[in-house]
Amino acid sequence: MTNDPSQLPFFVYGSLLPGQANAGLWADDVVAQQAAVLPHGRLYSLGEYPVLLENGANEGGSVKGMVMTARPESYAALLARLDALEAYYPAAPEESEYLRVVREARLMDGTAVPAWVYIGQANFTPHLPLVPDGDWLAYVARQQRVSDG
Repeated sequence: MTNDPSQLPFFVYGSLLPGQANAGLWADDVVAQQAAVLPHGRLYSLGEYPVLLENGANEGGSVKGMVMTARPESYAALLARLDALEAYYPAAPEESEYLRVVREARLMDGTAVPAWVYIGQANFTPHLPLVPDGDWLAYVARQQRVSDG
């Protein structure tokens, strides 16, 4: 993996996870995916997808997801698709719904990996339903069982 910000991997945690609604946006462009955790954050449900809000270092909370490494030759196109999905405007971040920032994700072996992460803007408030344990896949599975039952 590279530490070059122009080719950083992505940490995904919601609708971009494998098997979720937007996984097709990266399916042909990712060469590696590794389970990871992003510390100091919480997920809140917006219904069809979550928003990640950061916590202070002493507030706890973590988010489960995947670190995705893109093919170098398709990196720019993939980045543009992800920015469009997340309504992130590099030229006008203050007008964006999410910000794309570099954070350290932790792989399951404890290795810290710098990665791009889409973080919700401050206008998102924690009155939204909390996703327990920061695990979107488990939350979606629970919601499905409730609606089926």
